[in-house]
Amino acid sequence: MNIRFILFVFFLSLSAASCERAGRILSPGKTSSIPSREQMEENGRQFLNSAREAMKREDFATARELIKRMRKECRNALNAREDGIILLDSVELAEARKELERTDSLIRTSGKKDPALESHFDELCQRIKFYNRKLEHDRKNKKKH
Repeated sequence: MNIRFILFVFFLSLSAASCERAGRILSPGKTSSIPSREQMEENGRQFLNSAREAMKREDFATARELIKRMRKECRNALNAREDGIILLDSVELAEARKELERTDSLIRTSGKKDPALESHFDELCQRIKFYNRKLEHDRKNKKKH
């Protein structure tokens, strides 16, 4: 047999096998294992609702992680991803505000000037300004997909 023909058949079978694993070649009566965009949007909304609950508990790390997982697992949930950007801005802003309160309390109770604390305080003020502007920008430029 011709070596080209053998290579052609080999690569054809390889690509067919990979398509079957990905759920793209379906037998009659079977449904795709790839979730639809609507299903991804629903899953994305569930992730975001859980992230909002974590944010209410001031569990900012969990909220961030849930948003990250949503972005990874729901790649085609474009509306949920847009909402995730805004929610992540809100998480960052809330965490910076909470840290600013703690830092301000430390400065007031220490009774002496601490350049490191004052520098951290200024940094947090800048971070809050940044996330306020970013949040406003992201809300204004949010698209519906």
